[in-house]
Amino acid sequence: MTIQSQRQYLQSQRQYLQSQRQYNHNDSTYNHNDSTYNHNDNTITTTVQSQRQYLQSQRQYNHNDSTYNHNDSTYNHNDNTITTTYLQSQRQYLQSQRQYLQSQRQYLQSQRQYLQSQRQYNHNDSTLNHNDSTYNHNDSTYNHNDSYSYNDSTITRTKQQ
Repeated sequence: MTIQSQRQYLQSQRQYLQSQRQYNHNDSTYNHNDSTYNHNDNTITTTVQSQRQYLQSQRQYNHNDSTYNHNDSTYNHNDNTITTTYLQSQRQYLQSQRQYLQSQRQYLQSQRQYLQSQRQYNHNDSTLNHNDSTYNHNDSTYNHNDSYSYNDSTITRTKQQ
């Protein structure tokens, strides 16, 4: 091999090494970019994972919120039912009180009528007693007068004898 050919060979080797260096540099850059991409991908994956967890927690929250709202509605329904039942029982109680008072009024009315009739009876009885006393007085007077007649008869008989 001649010196000229040796030079050409070395020159070609240099170019090859230069191209290899360039390739290696590019490959390193590529690897760096790939690592960066993978890092970013991992970051994105982590972000997506955190988004999934967030959405899952939101679903759970929304489910719990729906359950709460359902329970709240049920409570309000039950509360309305209790209120309605309580008010209904109060109405029934007041109705029974009205009926009781009505019956008391009727009883008092009948008592008034009874007392009125008793007063009338007592008045009549007093009148009767008054008349009976007058009769007894008159009867006594009659008996007393009749005694005078007896005395008069006795006197007359005595005179005749």
